[in-house]
Amino acid sequence: MTRAVHIGIDFDNTIAGYDHVFLDFARDKRLVPDDFTGSKTEVRDTIKRRENGEYEWQRMQGQVYGRLMGRAELIVGVSEFILKCRECRIPLSIISHKTEFAHFDSEVNLRNVAYDWMEDHGFFDVDGFAFKRENIYFETTRADKVARISTTRCSHFIDDLEQVFLHPSFPSSVEGYLFSRQAVRPSGVRATICQSWQEISDAILG
Repeated sequence: MTRAVHIGIDFDNTIAGYDHVFLDFARDKRLVPDDFTGSKTEVRDTIKRRENGEYEWQRMQGQVYGRLMGRAELIVGVSEFILKCRECRIPLSIISHKTEFAHFDSEVNLRNVAYDWMEDHGFFDVDGFAFKRENIYFETTRADKVARISTTRCSHFIDDLEQVFLHPSFPSSVEGYLFSRQAVRPSGVRATICQSWQEISDAILG
């Protein structure tokens, strides 16, 4: 029997893009030079090399994923992929590692602002992406996220973090797709590397 297709998708940096938000914040706070350019990963690596860099990075994440969430952009190609899945009647779930509150900002509920962002981008519109809230899962830990991938019986999972696919409990039956600008497969990762959502669509949907 052919296994039913059910595609799970990570949220932060897979659906919602923050590269420009991290860069602008880092420049504004003088954590990087004014002429610095780079992705979220490059901003992170640069800040972590500073004294107290880990603290600065965690504080920044709390702001970007919280108060500045509204500035995030829908990553190019996500819309076309979701709509094609809907046309093909392929079930979708969003499964994200997202705590309710950031370590350094207990006033903003990170999950609520993510829901608001999705509302603004048509995720819950019947004539839009047509997601139901019960198909969106925000999990407190990465282990909980991996467990959810299993319990929702995903056949495919798309994520920008290699650590998800390296987790010892990541189900071997799930086909992994690592959304990464780096074409080189990280050591030990059992996933197809895709540098764009078009590549993801071609690999999964044909």
